[in-house]
Amino acid sequence: MGVVPAVHPHSLSSSMRMSAVNPSNFLPQLVTWSTFNIFAACGLVALVVVTLHVQGLQANPTLLNLEVIFILSCSTTSALIWTGHARDPDPPFGLCLMNASATMSNTPLMAGAALAVVTKVWGSATLTWHPRCAVAMQWIIWTPFLLVLPFIFAIPLFLAGIVVGLEDQSKVFRGSPFYCVLNVDSLQTISPVLGALFTSVSLVLVSWISVRLLLIRRRVRATRLTNDPNISYAFAFRVILFSVFVGAAFISGIVALTSSFDALVPDIIVASCGVGAFFIFASANPIIRFVFLCKRDSIRSFNTPGASATLSGTGSRSGRSERETHEPPQEYVLSVLKAQGDKKTSETRVHITQLVEIREDKVRWDSETAV
Repeated sequence: MGVVPAVHPHSLSSSMRMSAVNPSNFLPQLVTWSTFNIFAACGLVALVVVTLHVQGLQANPTLLNLEVIFILSCSTTSALIWTGHARDPDPPFGLCLMNASATMSNTPLMAGAALAVVTKVWGSATLTWHPRCAVAMQWIIWTPFLLVLPFIFAIPLFLAGIVVGLEDQSKVFRGSPFYCVLNVDSLQTISPVLGALFTSVSLVLVSWISVRLLLIRRRVRATRLTNDPNISYAFAFRVILFSVFVGAAFISGIVALTSSFDALVPDIIVASCGVGAFFIFASANPIIRFVFLCKRDSIRSFNTPGASATLSGTGSRSGRSERETHEPPQEYVLSVLKAQGDKKTSETRVHITQLVEIREDKVRWDSETAV
């Protein structure tokens, strides 16, 4: 999330800076990385659709923003895969420039989206636990600010990459088995620095939330985490779990820059963050209930009498014949209902008669007692 791209100028040797990489030489890594990105993009699209269908306006906006940004990032980073240039060492310049600029800006974009979600949880919890900080926290966790925060840094970086690439096309090439790179030291430095900054702040805030939850673990049921209905203990735990992927990506990126560690591994770990986000946030109770309800309804409709006949193409004639075989005649049904009604009427009359007799006996007993 907040890691630097695996292959960038200051991690490349001078002999590789102006030469393209043949992705066919890294086929296993390319397949793994592509699978993670494609699954994350498609899975998160389905998750966003289901979330909007189930929760509607009650959905958490910062979480939806994170999922949409991950869809955008996974799609643009793997643009060479979607366009059929996965193994092309020299893709078209326009596609390569867009892919290089998007990949460079996706680092602060994803890290900023994760920071927005973590900040929302942390700030909302602080409002509940420390009401004196209400004025400052309301500005920090203001939803519109958190939604635009990732784009404030990512969009200028993307546009700068486009402008620099158009001015000097030789700086744009397939410098990674996964994507194109932009050989500009200043831009390639800003991107990982912003990503590392956002990721570091996210990890600090998540650590604070985790410690706080451990301190009140015995009062979890009696104490509300926040006053925000979209932020519950379960959501906070999911954010903490998602931060494990963020921390793993951050640490692997640092190790890749400071040692001879395989520089392709951080990119694969970053791609796995999208997969982790899907499984973690798709485990929310409303999503699970909706999925199992749809599955149960589909099974019931498939097992309905006549459904198999309709699917096999026998048409409505088989359905009518089956209903004629199993459904009782209408006259019989009416007679049964009338008999049941008569029976209930007679039982009611008997009950009323018994009550009247009891009342008369009581009156007679009271008169005899009075005499």
